[in-house]
Amino acid sequence: MSLLVKNTGERRGAEVVQVYVHDVRASVPRPEQELKAFAKVELGPSEEREVRLELDARTFSYYDPARHDWVLEPGEFELRVGSSSRDIRLKARWYSNHEPCVPQRLPVCERRRRNCRAPTRGATRAG
Repeated sequence: MSLLVKNTGERRGAEVVQVYVHDVRASVPRPEQELKAFAKVELGPSEEREVRLELDARTFSYYDPARHDWVLEPGEFELRVGSSSRDIRLKARWYSNHEPCVPQRLPVCERRRRNCRAPTRGATRAG
């Protein structure tokens, strides 16, 4: 996923961009949101920069002890971006429309609902 970060101040500054994932209708108990990616960005006054964070299948998966592996189930996920778990500034949706599986990578995060199929096991690129 990528997003723009801008320093709106008059001084040099730094921000830690954090991405949290919320499984909207999980079939197993999961935390309200899980920290899945982050990046520290240093910006000059009024500077703007694109931040890219890789989100793969494990980003949206849960560990199933019975299978001894990570499982991605179909459903709706909410991506929450902020400087902390209590300071969420951006939200986006991602939909997984396939049977439960144990994929390696996902397509690029999408903002609109589409039929997304996880690539086959062993895929190496996330979009």
